[in-house]
Amino acid sequence: HGPRGVEGVAVAIHDITETVQLIARLQRYQQVVDTSPAPLFFVDRELRYELANAAYARMANVARPEDLIGKALAEVATPAAYKEAQPRLRAALNGEPQQFRLASMFPDGRKHHLDVFQFPYRGPSGVEGVVVANHDVTDTVDLIAQLSGIAQKYRNLFEDAPVMYVLLAEQGGVPVVVNCNERFLLV
Repeated sequence: HGPRGVEGVAVAIHDITETVQLIARLQRYQQVVDTSPAPLFFVDRELRYELANAAYARMANVARPEDLIGKALAEVATPAAYKEAQPRLRAALNGEPQQFRLASMFPDGRKHHLDVFQFPYRGPSGVEGVVVANHDVTDTVDLIAQLSGIAQKYRNLFEDAPVMYVLLAEQGGVPVVVNCNERFLLV
């Protein structure tokens, strides 16, 4: 203040365009992770959750992904699933990506089969955690088991048939035996 009141105004202008763009990009990444149907999470070097999406929260039977943050993976996973995954997580923390199939009982009371992908997350100081993506292949595994059972049933019918059975195919104009039952071989 001078004798006549305010004598000047200082104005500082700072361009925040880049910051706003960065925030928008981070929000977009978060939205992609949140809307992914694949259960995804990130654990730090102590195997504590730092991030999880809604699909993983549903799989873990947790109301909101935020409820997982800070918890140890061992607190959330079933003991059997943790025992299977923990050495692989340690390998991923040593920089080795992991891929394996895990069978585990889920809160829905059903045994689920997961294809699990674990990727080291590298930061400025090296591997800082592990990104984990799960793909539930239970329906495929169950279907393969059903089809195997059906195939075995028909193989048994074929082998035990009271008649001679032979399946032929033509190869170069000559009939070739593709398959036959034991009765055909005894002729």
